[in-house]
Amino acid sequence: MPLARKRITLFIASLGPGGAERGLTVLAAGLARRGYAVTALTWVPETNDFYPLAPSVARKRVAIGAAYRAAWFDIAGNARRLSRMRSALLETEPDAAISYLDGTNELFLLATLGCRFRKYVYCQNDIAQRPHYDSRWAALRRMTYPLAHGVVFLDSEQAQRANVAYPSWNCIGIPNPVPDLDFEPGESERALIETLVERRRWLVAMGRLVPQKGFDMLFAAFAKLAPSFPDWNLLILGEGKLRQTLQKQLEVAGLADRVRMPGLVRNPHAVMRRCDLFVLSSRYEGQALALAEALSCGLPAVSFDCPSGPRLIVRDGVDGLLAEANNVEALAEALATLMRDDVRRASMAKEAPDARERFGADRIAAVWDDLLGGAP
Repeated sequence: MPLARKRITLFIASLGPGGAERGLTVLAAGLARRGYAVTALTWVPETNDFYPLAPSVARKRVAIGAAYRAAWFDIAGNARRLSRMRSALLETEPDAAISYLDGTNELFLLATLGCRFRKYVYCQNDIAQRPHYDSRWAALRRMTYPLAHGVVFLDSEQAQRANVAYPSWNCIGIPNPVPDLDFEPGESERALIETLVERRRWLVAMGRLVPQKGFDMLFAAFAKLAPSFPDWNLLILGEGKLRQTLQKQLEVAGLADRVRMPGLVRNPHAVMRRCDLFVLSSRYEGQALALAEALSCGLPAVSFDCPSGPRLIVRDGVDGLLAEANNVEALAEALATLMRDDVRRASMAKEAPDARERFGADRIAAVWDDLLGGAP
């Protein structure tokens, strides 16, 4: 008789628009291709999904009703939440389970106390750069993470720093995988691409409109460049709470007609492929998956050398340039270097797709396969 396939459950709050959510769907498909029986489990119903799962991946939701949040002092509510979370996980009969993101990870480890399957928590940000929600969550993280078989960070450097700070954690470095590339635009992407062809050159950035992503610094750098590079424009793919603030910054700088912020794009690869240069202006990152995706699409990149991620993705001088972190002048200078040099951009563009191999789904799934012991 053939051996039963190993069962893996991936747990996250939702499959909404975000790097962790995107990474989960890609890893799920990669593990399924390696022979695992994979289930994606969420708090939020699939009607809220932004990223689709592969047909080979099962989908399940924790049965907790519409209101799935509970306050700290709601002891009964939190007990019900943990109980239902535990029941849902056990129903998937996992040999191993992987939880994603702060807040969810701690609850996952509490809910699975005494469970015999292997448990991993996936940290999607460098915890040295991003504090937890508040001191109570930070204390809960310190208490629960030693219960995991592995605390997984997005690179080995983050894992090493965490191991020094928290020697009771079993810290491991495994990046998120880059999604399979799809250059065929959907209806909304086609409409956006049609507007892009009206202008000659495009810088493109992608991320949530939040302070972490540093779009205020990117706009300041672009304001320095705009007079000298009249053929270049800037496209920001993403949505977030700073939209109005950023829009006002553009208006004050007189850049409103040179910068476009169309919001969320379901297939960003189709749009990025039509651009000329990618830029990452983050103050800090967990991995900077968008940067790896851009390189995979054949775009050279300019990035702040921020902690953590860009230095392990961009090969400085080969497929992009790194600029001193949080230095607007340095970012503008690096951008100008490539904006004015078509030959060098083209040379870097030929090297950039190597990121598909370095961060491809099958390669990252193979690393997890070694950690999980293989399927079956």
